[in-house]
Amino acid sequence: MKNLTKYLFGFVLLSSLGWGQSLSDISVQNVPLTSTCTNTNISCDTAGVTNFVINSSFNVQGPQTLEVTTQGYGLIQMTFQGTYSGATENFEVSNDGGTTWFTTTCTRIDTNIQETSETITANAYRGIECSVGAGTKFRVRQSAIGSGGPTVAATLTSGLVEAAPTVQLSLGGVGGSNPCANPHAALSSALVSLSGTTLTQSIALSGSTRIYICDIIAGWANAAGTVVVSYGTGANCGTGTQAIGGTLILPASSSAPTTLPDPFFVTPPGQALCYTLATSTSGTLIVNYMQQ
Repeated sequence: MKNLTKYLFGFVLLSSLGWGQSLSDISVQNVPLTSTCTNTNISCDTAGVTNFVINSSFNVQGPQTLEVTTQGYGLIQMTFQGTYSGATENFEVSNDGGTTWFTTTCTRIDTNIQETSETITANAYRGIECSVGAGTKFRVRQSAIGSGGPTVAATLTSGLVEAAPTVQLSLGGVGGSNPCANPHAALSSALVSLSGTTLTQSIALSGSTRIYICDIIAGWANAAGTVVVSYGTGANCGTGTQAIGGTLILPASSSAPTTLPDPFFVTPPGQALCYTLATSTSGTLIVNYMQQ
């Protein structure tokens, strides 16, 4: 009898430690976020506006927020879709049951970007994953909306699952970054057939974007010569013309092409890229670049 008692006690203990920690996934669908709440760390519950759902883990379902009780769960996945524009969504957690809120970092499921909020492209389909294991509540809070409102769906899953850690490499060239050093950057190439001896455009300007030059190669000419690359505005960079990178030797087609030893250069905003040949000859110029 004593052994049977020990067996039953062990079975109950294992059940509570093993099976007791696993909760069924729960989800909520089709929650429209059509209005805004600008409170950054306090409740967005507004009389006559907040949609409460009594006795539900999803106790607020719009129109300003989707608020979820997260105890016992490790990860929430949300999707956004519908007809809308100008929607900014903020991701926040609470450790006191929803009285005070703190910004948290989530991961987009379509790309390796982590963010604390996002202004979603109009009518976009977007998926977001957030770790929620250490909080008691989680919410997505809409702080801006232009028209319509995204429809949100969310699923909570148990277990201490963390949204995949990611590293976002800067592509913007801001604060000294070099997008040419990003192995995931999508480069463009301008293949230019050289001719004439006047300034000639090779890459057109695009609004206020900059041109990040990652590589310049010159060669395959019918006769040796030189070529200078410049930036500027107006027709064929005729306004504010500024040479960059020094003079490139343009070897004949029987010789190896010339590559600038340290080609990285970024133009000022709103500039085009042009070239000038020293002598009237033919040849090819290749510029690998990013424009953003």
